[in-house]
Amino acid sequence: MMSTYQNLTLAEWLAIGQQSGAIQDIRTIALAVSISEFEAMAWIADLVMGRASEREAIAFMRRALENSQQPL
Repeated sequence: MMSTYQNLTLAEWLAIGQQSGAIQDIRTIALAVSISEFEAMAWIADLVMGRASEREAIAFMRRALENSQQPL
């Protein structure tokens, strides 16, 4: 079963977030497109639906980006 957020693309969620005012910080968009779409989409959807703050989403995506850049 697909989650609700999977019915839209990341770009669509970002557009909805900007139009609704849920996304106001440009860092949110920059980070979302810098990490895997799978990781970003859940946080952006939660942000747009009011289940997470933009601050929480930025913090998570920043950690995800830092972790993806660490050597194995």
